[in-house]
Amino acid sequence: MTSWWDRTDPTDRPELTNLQHNPVAPNGTAALKQLFAAGAQFPAQQSVISLSYNDIVWTFSQRVDAKSGDPILAADLFRVDSGKIRGHWDVVPAS
Repeated sequence: MTSWWDRTDPTDRPELTNLQHNPVAPNGTAALKQLFAAGAQFPAQQSVISLSYNDIVWTFSQRVDAKSGDPILAADLFRVDSGKIRGHWDVVPAS
């Protein structure tokens, strides 16, 4: 079975070159850079677990000042192709 990603050539569709699956983050590298340039801020965090399988990378992060046993702050999944992030999904707490 061929996946949707395998049937889609990102070079034909610029909006697919960095597809965000997050309602507050825009699609595309330029738009994402603009979001951060406009002052978007996130808590200082560090990756404590990173996993990869084929073209998917998972990272699990905690606050930089986290203590042993503190919960994971965020989980991020990235689809990587030719060394570039092509898609991003995240799970973060509501507050």
